[in-house]
Amino acid sequence: MTAKKPLSIVYASEWESPREVTWSGTTYFLNKALQKISDVQEVDFTVSIPQKIIAKLSAAGIYDGKFTINKIPPTITRQYYKSMKKNYIREISKIDEDSIVFLVGCMDGFPGRYYTYQDLCFEALLDLKESGEEAFQYTRYQDLSLEDLEREAQNQARAYEKAAGVFTMGEWLAKFLVEKAGLPPEKVHFAGGGSNMDVSLIKPLREGNKFLFVGKQFENKGGPLICDAFSIVREKYMPEAELYIAGPQVQPEESKREGIHFLGQLPYEELVHYYNICDVFCMPSIFEAYGLVFGEALIFGLPCIGRRAFEMEYFIEDGKNGALLDETDSTEDAAKKMYNVITDETIIQYVAENREYYLKEYSWDTVAQRIIKVIEQDNRAYIE
Repeated sequence: MTAKKPLSIVYASEWESPREVTWSGTTYFLNKALQKISDVQEVDFTVSIPQKIIAKLSAAGIYDGKFTINKIPPTITRQYYKSMKKNYIREISKIDEDSIVFLVGCMDGFPGRYYTYQDLCFEALLDLKESGEEAFQYTRYQDLSLEDLEREAQNQARAYEKAAGVFTMGEWLAKFLVEKAGLPPEKVHFAGGGSNMDVSLIKPLREGNKFLFVGKQFENKGGPLICDAFSIVREKYMPEAELYIAGPQVQPEESKREGIHFLGQLPYEELVHYYNICDVFCMPSIFEAYGLVFGEALIFGLPCIGRRAFEMEYFIEDGKNGALLDETDSTEDAAKKMYNVITDETIIQYVAENREYYLKEYSWDTVAQRIIKVIEQDNRAYIE
């Protein structure tokens, strides 16, 4: 029997240096997973930042040796996107028009058959801004004007219309694209996101009294609320409780309390230790496009506490593997939920028993398989 020939795809993406850190590892590890089951040709549309722009950023005190789009003024953002699009079109023009292109991100202007993969869209950002949602102020696009958002949303709409398919990292985004952006359901596909962790490092040593918060953006990730609620937990329910905070570069004032341990920014190898010694993961983000950290916490066996919004309500089954905070919940309500989760043996056992499911669900191999399955089905229909 002749072996099935692997599907050939063009993997089009922008890269940071080193490549492994691009989009927190997403671009790199998804590429590797797709290479296992398909024939991958790479197209790199990384933009070299002009020295005059770097000079402007440095003079403004917002360039630290790495080009970070959420730190720069909208005018320079537009210059960057314009340069990226030119480079994108130039590189894509080198590819055979019959190729199947998998594009990490979404841009208008590609003439052939292509699929996109993303965790957020401008239409959703526009929806947040127009509705006055607080969450918009915590996105990396908070400085873009309504006109900028409308223009980018229109560009994406044209790209979606021409695309063979749209893959989303989160289920909430897939739902939004169909129900609010009006994309055909058959064109939108939930793919998920994978963990970059080394599962051999999972060695739990738990005492039943430790909470963990991980997030560089302390306010956006709900850090102040967790600190306030934790103080109530310690005062009213569990005096021996401890809270470990990792991520922020500078210690927030809210964390300077009894029982709270500030860890700062830790390399992954050190952070693993705290995943192993802590019992419950807490991160009720105000805005969270995806939040793979919830999947990683579940893999380590930690029940999770998040907010009933965005992808958090898909990671967390309220009352089964953690708890969701509602918009109307007070700090006291949050404290009660934190205490209930850390003392609920049923929840703790449920997460432990479902470890294999979480390992598979939040694996880049699983994400790659979902993507290739859809593209192969579409390709058969296209050929027929």
